[in-house]
Order: sequence, then structure tokens, then C-alpha cells
Amino acid sequence: MTLTTPHPTWHPDDRASVVDAAAHALAEQYVFPDVGAALADALRIWWATTPERPDTPEAFCAAVSAALRAHTPDGHLRLRVKPEKHPHHGREPFASAHGLTRAEILDGNVGLLELRGFFDVTAAAPIIAAALQLMAGTRALILDLRRNGGGDPACTAFLQGFFFAEPLHVNTFWHRGATEGVQTWTPSVLPAPRYLDRPVFVLTSRRTASGAEEVAYVLRHAGRATLIGETTAGAAHPGEFVSVHPHLELFVPGGRPVVPLTGGNWEGVGVEPHIAVPAAEALEVALGQL
Repeated sequence: MTLTTPHPTWHPDDRASVVDAAAHALAEQYVFPDVGAALADALRIWWATTPERPDTPEAFCAAVSAALRAHTPDGHLRLRVKPEKHPHHGREPFASAHGLTRAEILDGNVGLLELRGFFDVTAAAPIIAAALQLMAGTRALILDLRRNGGGDPACTAFLQGFFFAEPLHVNTFWHRGATEGVQTWTPSVLPAPRYLDRPVFVLTSRRTASGAEEVAYVLRHAGRATLIGETTAGAAHPGEFVSVHPHLELFVPGGRPVVPLTGGNWEGVGVEPHIAVPAAEALEVALGQL
């Protein structure tokens, strides 16, 4: 029987082939070869033994993702229904000014920037620079990353550059099989004044992920910001979506960042705030510090 779903070519009989394709992708592409092989074996064993056999694509994706997460804390690893084609992976840049949703000077001359994503740096950099220009005369800055899931590494490095007097080696990305890492540095020249010698607060939540976590992690370990909110998602490994079915795709992490400040990253553990409070209270608590 063919299901009536938004995906007319999906059939429950496809599930076994999806599991096999996902297992193959993990074994061949996961950042740590031994972990990838173990995940592939665990996924095949799970499918052979589980009584949980969801029929719909969405429920099946959730079940597979949960099965994988039972064996690794990797915050990026997941199976999903393919979204409609969009150059920004389903995020509309213009609805949020290429990630920036709020730039405001609050009472007491405190700047507030809210970013909900890091889009392509070519388009986002002028907007971020204009926002930092607006904040140039404030006595403190609050950077709200509570609903930021990450994005372009060049964009995160661009933002971080405003908080350091000299170029900073943010991280080195190591991809599976590579003999050399790819370094990311903050820019040596910026189109707006740097924000130095004044307090910076970063608001975080469990939804703060990937590149947004990098910003929080680097600013925290450089002693450049006070983090307020919740421990972040713990998703450090970059990768790509691999098609495992005409309507399904698996995100396979194929690399890992190494931050020179610590020699490690935030994978699986997240970034811990200096002041732990529910995310909804983080802004009020930050203002209370000033």
C-alpha cells in the first residue's frame, strides 16, 4: 500500500535501503573513521532488531536520528526530509537582514545585537559592520545568540574580529583524510571600529549551535566576554548533507575544529556560561550586571 504523504515516491519498503545508504555514508565519510564504522554497524543492528518501524518519512527520520544519537553526542548528525530547494538552506536572509534581527541602543547606553544566523560573509559583513558602527559609542555590548544555529565560518570570524585588537587564529578545521588543516583567522582590517576595552556579554541557549557556539567558545576562552544563559548545543563538527533517498538526506560530519586557545572544541559538551540561567532570563540578568 502506498502512503498518502507530501512525498509521493516514498514507500515504507524504502526504509531498509535508506538505512543501508546511511550506514555506508557514515562508514565512508564520518570525521573519525573508527566512530563512523561503529555507527554504521550500530545503525544496521538497530534496524534489524528494533520494533519501532515508523511509516511516515518524518517519523522514520526522527527514529533513525535518535538511534544514532544513542551512540554519539554529535549535535550535527541527523536524518531529515529534504527541504525545498533554497540557496540559504531554508533560511531567508532578507527576513533577518542576513542574520541580524535586532540592533538597538538600550537605556544606559548599552548596545544590543541579536543574530539568528551567520550567512554568507560577502552579504552579511556590511550589515554586521554597520551594526557595530552604531554600537561604537556604547559602554557595553550584549550579543544575543540564543536563537542562532550557526552558518558561514568566515562570517563568524568577521564578527569576532571586532573584539580583538590584532588578528586572532580562531580555529583550524581538520577534515577526514586531510594531511593539513584549514586555518580560520579574524580579519586584519575591518570596515568599522573595533569594540575593545568595554564589557561584552553573550547570551546563549540550548539552541545556540555550531558557528554560534564557536563565537561563544572563543570569546569565553579569550577572556573577552561573559556568557549568560544555558549551556549550548554541543555541535562542533562541520560536514554536509548526503542524499540517501530522493526525499531524505543525512548530515554527515566530516571534520572537526581545533581552537588554538584550548587545543579542543565544544563537541558533545557545549559551551558553559559563566552565569547559568534559563535562556528567557538571560537578557535581564545581563542588564543587571551593568
